[in-house]
Amino acid sequence: MSDSILPSSRLQSNPTFDSRMVDWEDLATGRVVRIEMLKVYCANCGKPWAYVPSTQVFEFYLCRGCFEKYGGIVGTYAMPDDDFARKVAAEMDAAFGRQLTAQELAHLMERGELPKALGILDRESPYRAAARSEDL
Repeated sequence: MSDSILPSSRLQSNPTFDSRMVDWEDLATGRVVRIEMLKVYCANCGKPWAYVPSTQVFEFYLCRGCFEKYGGIVGTYAMPDDDFARKVAAEMDAAFGRQLTAQELAHLMERGELPKALGILDRESPYRAAARSEDL
């Protein structure tokens, strides 16, 4: 879905308000990158949610209360973070019979042996985008 359809969940007047600089470790390489994290708010009620990397091009967030009250947006897919974390845990249990440590996940990523269902962890990691922007 185009970012021109949904509003951004960052502050429009001052997007860097309450931003944080964070040292983010790439567990696969051990490299630490410093990235700016911007505060994100519910696009409907304005409830503060979390921080996203400033390198992230677009984000739209509805808090669970607004999502439950108004429902989802047609043509989009929504999954709360805690639901996503449970699905990741279930995939680890299915593939390995237990939860892996961050170091074990990094080792699998280094060797290119991360199960397909868990590949999203690597593809959508915010430090990957920050590391790419530093290399430019």
